[in-house]
Amino acid sequence: MDVTSADGFPPSQHIDMRIAELGDWRGETLAQVRGLILRALPSATEEWKWRGVPVWYQDGMVCTGETYQDTVKLTFAKGAQLEDPHRLFNASMEGSARRAIDLRQGDKLDETAFTDLVLAAAALNTPKPKSARKPPAKKESPVTSLDVFSPYLDGIDQVTQRPRMEAVLRWVMATFPQLTPRIAWNQPMFTLHGTFIIGFSVSKGHMALSPEAAGIPPFHGDILNAGYSYTKQLVRLPWALPVDYGLLEKIISFNLEDKAGCTTFWRK
Repeated sequence: MDVTSADGFPPSQHIDMRIAELGDWRGETLAQVRGLILRALPSATEEWKWRGVPVWYQDGMVCTGETYQDTVKLTFAKGAQLEDPHRLFNASMEGSARRAIDLRQGDKLDETAFTDLVLAAAALNTPKPKSARKPPAKKESPVTSLDVFSPYLDGIDQVTQRPRMEAVLRWVMATFPQLTPRIAWNQPMFTLHGTFIIGFSVSKGHMALSPEAAGIPPFHGDILNAGYSYTKQLVRLPWALPVDYGLLEKIISFNLEDKAGCTTFWRK
């Protein structure tokens, strides 16, 4: 989504021009970061602020992309509230709100860890639903925290696996707030009006997502192109590969459409 700037140019065009104008490693880094943010948050808004700073928003500011002579600075507005197990934050550490990542020539950004930070930042901005005084009987209540998944997450032994799983679960909650998170059969999953939409699990070599058998064949090519493998019931996402959130969004959207009006938990 784009909002036209005061000079008549959309912010996205300003950012395109800044990348081209830099014409060096800073432009390449800014383009890389921009791509990661927009892939993780397809509905994010790009803005051009403070006479030359790209800013990405989703229900509030997520991140800025400032460029200086020898640094590209990525500032997270609520960075102090984010878990950073990979220690990407290395600047603006003294404040109570912001945190930043300073990248210099030759630095290699951990794309998976950065994507997880972006998703977590967007999740912090997600408006909390207003609770109804008298909710209708059997209506599923929106949940915005990971508390419901704590029994499962607490059982993940590998310290590198839990942050990834948390980031994916937060992304689903932020992208599809109409879904209800729950644990069943010792697995985190999301339902809508009592029908199953997507489930997740972890193993030593991969994270698995389960959209039911019908939710896999339509995305055979996308799954293989992402470097993943699949069985009849689940898709395997190796820990060594980044999460393809675009593919995940397609699979969940397919199930929402395909199971619209479904009155049973599983497809018949």
